[in-house]
Amino acid sequence: MPGDVGVVVSALGQLSTGSTFSNDLVQKEAQGLIKEAQSKMDTWNQSTLMDHLYSTAYQGTPFERTPGGEVKSLKALNQTAVTSFQSSRYTAQNMVLSISGAEAPNAETDFKNVASGTLLSSGGRIDFTGAQMNIRDDTVHNAQVLMAYETTGLASGDWAPLQILQALLGDWEKTSGLGDRGSTRLSEVLASEKLVDRFTTFNWQSTHTGLFGIYFDTHNIDHLDDAVFEVFNEYQKLFSFLYAGDLTRAKAQVITRYLSSISNSTGQACDNGKQVSSFGRRMPPSEFVARINAVSLSDVGKVLDTYFHDVDPVVVAHGPLEEMPDFGILRSWTYWNRR
Repeated sequence: MPGDVGVVVSALGQLSTGSTFSNDLVQKEAQGLIKEAQSKMDTWNQSTLMDHLYSTAYQGTPFERTPGGEVKSLKALNQTAVTSFQSSRYTAQNMVLSISGAEAPNAETDFKNVASGTLLSSGGRIDFTGAQMNIRDDTVHNAQVLMAYETTGLASGDWAPLQILQALLGDWEKTSGLGDRGSTRLSEVLASEKLVDRFTTFNWQSTHTGLFGIYFDTHNIDHLDDAVFEVFNEYQKLFSFLYAGDLTRAKAQVITRYLSSISNSTGQACDNGKQVSSFGRRMPPSEFVARINAVSLSDVGKVLDTYFHDVDPVVVAHGPLEEMPDFGILRSWTYWNRR
């Protein structure tokens, strides 16, 4: 009920900052996480490859570590480490309170009483390393590939064109029933030539850095090099042959996906919290729509030229990789012959 918001906020604050954990409880939870991490090491999927992608792209930085924790670090966990982490990170300056619906008048006051502390330094730009990691395994029948580029953080004005670029590349899988009639040029090419079983485009952005790329899974390992080339070549095609109709369709997809995500109170609360932590304020839906609609063909071209032309990509692949091009070839494919 709206009148209980203040009580709930206070209770959540106590759970976040006032909980104490015995060493036995910490060890028990750590063992469960260790088993999960070990089982994940034996399962090759998009999530596993993403962990390797971060470790390859952000070598020597905190971003190289898997969010679920590595076995070595999990084994070193103890009560002191958990308590220290909690006291240093779970402070009011590092939290966002998002309420969707009838807000109680005293919710803000209750939140201020939850915790105290100073904001940790967020640091500057995160070092990125262009590289390739091939994990060859001829015992499996399919190859999985992740290819990404370094982009920019959410504070940059390029976040809107990057979302549209994600829609322009799209996604597809052969079990979707679409056949070779995908909604994007890349999906049509990959599907009609039977180069992949499925592919997805991802656009991950944090405060200071970002990764934009494509994951695909294929059983057509004899033409793996063709699939990789088509993905790399699509960025050049979009730069040279992007039409107003394609841009309008992509804008509609981005806006529809966003409005659908905030169609209920849970989605609204999550979106508000994400925007405050990313932009420092809540962006009204009308502003989001206006900023997406304001993106022009030249804006998309600028993003393609800045982040995808003549740069070092990061590539991670697993499976029978006899036909996988080496890094020198992949790097050369980022240099486009302009028309």
